[in-house]
Amino acid sequence: MITELLGVVFPQLLDVRIENVFTAGRSVRIQASTQDQDVACPACGFVARRVHSRYERRLSDLMVGGRETLVHLRVRRLFCGNQDCSRATFVEQVAGLTTKYGRRSIGWVACCAISRWRSAAGPARAWPLTSPPT
Repeated sequence: MITELLGVVFPQLLDVRIENVFTAGRSVRIQASTQDQDVACPACGFVARRVHSRYERRLSDLMVGGRETLVHLRVRRLFCGNQDCSRATFVEQVAGLTTKYGRRSIGWVACCAISRWRSAAGPARAWPLTSPPT
């Protein structure tokens, strides 16, 4: 039941382990970590298993209930085990949530891009993306 609710409200968080959810002032904070799965090196595709270190990333995410949402995501930096690879280490990314060096979730960036596109186009594109009213 909780997983189904999570999939509807926070589909971008299905691939992480949620450890805590709390409010801090006017924001919702979500503490999460990656799920220690094998990760392929983005440069060569070699499956990395050796962990170099861990650190916390802070991501702005879409608002929930009119409140700012911040995700405190603990990620791993991994060694690429391929001797011929140009990368010694890399940081794992969460599909649908993170990008390299990103401080905003993929959903947040997409939502803002659509909003900017609509406002730049003027009133003609102010209708929802599906279809204008009849």
